[in-house]
Amino acid sequence: MRSVWKGLLAISFVLGAAHVGQSACTDPRVSTVRASAEAMCHCTTSTNHGQYVKCVAAFAKSQVPASLDANCTGAVKKCAAHSICGKPGAVTCCITTSKGTKCKTKSSADSCTMKGGIVTGTLSPPSGCSSCCDACTNTTGPSCPPHSPSGAFLD
Repeated sequence: MRSVWKGLLAISFVLGAAHVGQSACTDPRVSTVRASAEAMCHCTTSTNHGQYVKCVAAFAKSQVPASLDANCTGAVKKCAAHSICGKPGAVTCCITTSKGTKCKTKSSADSCTMKGGIVTGTLSPPSGCSSCCDACTNTTGPSCPPHSPSGAFLD
């Protein structure tokens, strides 16, 4: 019995070390692949969030290795998963607390503002950021309105 536990411990150590050994995504082409995935999967007209994420994930996987490093497919999928695509009426919402500004997807603009947040993206009409990957940064994304670290919009 003791040797079984030692074997399981050894296997978990090897698997844990393999996971740590994977490098983080540093591919500058992620934003290009995300834009291409959007053109193919149609965020603003998608009616099902899960299908949208699945479409983006399949597209990202198809771009390896020609247009994307294999370690970066997860980054593309994560941004799709943290989006309002396929969620009619939903918004991206930047909420500032003492711990900083975070993006959350909310079911409506009212639900965002009731939590003290600022709406940074909608699908109807399409405006701002559809993904939390872009919504609460200090820079202006391709379709995101500029805003400050506190979440207040800049003029």
